[in-house]
Amino acid sequence: MDISKVLKGSICTVLFFHASFSFAFTELTHEQITRSAFAYMKTHERLYPETENWLTRLGQNQSFMEETLIRSVVDTDFRTNMWLDAWFHAPFSGATNSVNFSMFTTLFHFLNVNQKGTAWDYDGYSYEGSSREGADNYLATPSVVIKGEYAPPLGGRQPNYDANQKEFDVGVYMMGFKGTIQDWNDLYFSKNEASGAILPPSNIPAELAYRAMMKSSTAGSSETNSWNQTFPVVDGVFTSKQVNRHYWRGQIEGLPTRFELLGMTTHLMQDLSVPHHALGIIDWCHAEFEDEVDNLACNNVAFDKKPYFLGMYEGNLLSNCQTLYDPEYVSFYLRSFSFLDPKNKMTIKQRFLALAFWSARWKWGSFGDTGDFATISTIMPSGTRYDSDTCRHLMEVKDVHDEIKRRYNVAVASSIALFELASHEYQTQHMQIQRALIPFEILNSLFKRQP
Repeated sequence: MDISKVLKGSICTVLFFHASFSFAFTELTHEQITRSAFAYMKTHERLYPETENWLTRLGQNQSFMEETLIRSVVDTDFRTNMWLDAWFHAPFSGATNSVNFSMFTTLFHFLNVNQKGTAWDYDGYSYEGSSREGADNYLATPSVVIKGEYAPPLGGRQPNYDANQKEFDVGVYMMGFKGTIQDWNDLYFSKNEASGAILPPSNIPAELAYRAMMKSSTAGSSETNSWNQTFPVVDGVFTSKQVNRHYWRGQIEGLPTRFELLGMTTHLMQDLSVPHHALGIIDWCHAEFEDEVDNLACNNVAFDKKPYFLGMYEGNLLSNCQTLYDPEYVSFYLRSFSFLDPKNKMTIKQRFLALAFWSARWKWGSFGDTGDFATISTIMPSGTRYDSDTCRHLMEVKDVHDEIKRRYNVAVASSIALFELASHEYQTQHMQIQRALIPFEILNSLFKRQP
């Protein structure tokens, strides 16, 4: 493998001095999508009795279970497991603008099916594959490198790691990597420029998180674990500051002890409903797209995002942000997409890939045939094309609004499919384990009866 060619592309640091990062949906929308999924499951027939068990048999723990999953979905954007470094900064895990900050963890939230991959069959985000006209051009700043030794997904270890507080490590994101160990180390552990890196596609952490959740034991009691975490973020050309964020996770009796990892998988699948994340691009109206989803979902009601960034939100901050949710759309997508059928024998990786191919039918970019490369264009899945000089104008197009509503409800359907799949597979797997242990328990009891 020729690393100079293979890994000449880079991560998406979208926000050095931007308030909006590379979130496919904002934290608010991730919360609302997950709430929509629970609303649908409560009012529609479930596919499996195990889903019924997870939803209703928990009794007073039901609302706690919902909030735990919602919180883990939202907090996936704030996992401190991606670090950058530069000569003019100490290692940093995020960037800030005013009261808002964003984590570079979102660099792992892309699956680019726009072209065949080089480091994976289909890569995650690469700078070379981007337009290099957005805020990610910060990655081309001389000396900026990925700090792999601080990043657990890349094989490193977070500084000041405390296993009792920090989020679960699901393993190194090397699954499906085409190169050697040396290629991997050259990518993330040598002083290669960040603009020459290719990050793992999002279906890798999704698969790893799902597997780790499936392997976890069943919780014997319900409890919470909360903590505050301080980490460095960039807030100027030569300056950094320490940001403190509150985290918590819940453990629910009768569910997997690592139930929160289902939230991580769910978040990454919700992301792929946004075409930019399936095309591997952070610009071309990506930030404006997210903002428009919020506007449409909340009827243009302004809201304070600060609680999300500080991890201090509790419950549903806004009760009027379900405008995009349409159960008829959700039912249609659950019936129509084979990759959303829990009975379909597909891995998480395969389901993600199928969703990405569907999502990437909606194109964004500057296609170069208008005579004006400043023109921003979108090509709808129907083939209809719209051109404008600003993203804001494109966001006013009715076709765009209609397609945003479809994407929101595909994300809802995806969340439901994952919940059904997880409940069925986990309960089935653990019942089999329990049955296998019964003969040993009987034998053990017989031995105990002997005088």
